[in-house]
Amino acid sequence: MSTPQTVSDPRSLQDFYLNEVHLSRVNTNQVSTPPLRQAKLALLHPLSKADILESCRCRTNPPTDPQLCRYTCDRFRHEFLNLHPLGKMWREELMKIPPFSHLIFDLTLPPNAPNNNNTEPPTRWIYWDISMPQEASLGIHDKEVMNIVKTIALTTRIRTKSGNVSFDVVYDPTDGAPVKTMKALRQQLGALSTATSPPSSSPQAYRTVQDSLEMKGDSD
Repeated sequence: MSTPQTVSDPRSLQDFYLNEVHLSRVNTNQVSTPPLRQAKLALLHPLSKADILESCRCRTNPPTDPQLCRYTCDRFRHEFLNLHPLGKMWREELMKIPPFSHLIFDLTLPPNAPNNNNTEPPTRWIYWDISMPQEASLGIHDKEVMNIVKTIALTTRIRTKSGNVSFDVVYDPTDGAPVKTMKALRQQLGALSTATSPPSSSPQAYRTVQDSLEMKGDSD
């Protein structure tokens, strides 16, 4: 299996797909087996784009919605990002192209903050919620990241219907990633890869595959 290319911005997925189609046509003339449709999604790297980062920040002072309270600054002046807009962007762009047969979820933190000079060594500017520093900083909740991954994987599993599909996760334990959570996620995605996909994209079909994933998680 060849190394999949990395997609670090959901807005580039359509161009990525068109380029892949072109290469596939060229390669098909040379080999008998069509290439596997695969990609490596750097899910958190779009946060290095100023507009995407801003869409994930909560400007409530004070928050009127109880659901937003966990995103605002705490007594340590930690600001937690709302990753729902980021997840929605990935899902919407993925729905515009055919599903991949193999997806790798790259959950490393974005190396550079918006407007940083990329020629300089990257500095830590965003943190997992389990490894926040004492000074004021931006953080992300690991549960939200896991939800983005699972939703994309579930949707991909259903869209491929009876076709083969596989998933994997890569992360960097040195950036404070929740290692135990990542290992559990990898096991759940492995179960989803081997699950039988319902021949429908209905809510009931989605629920069936989701139940399979949750049952695997509960048994670990």
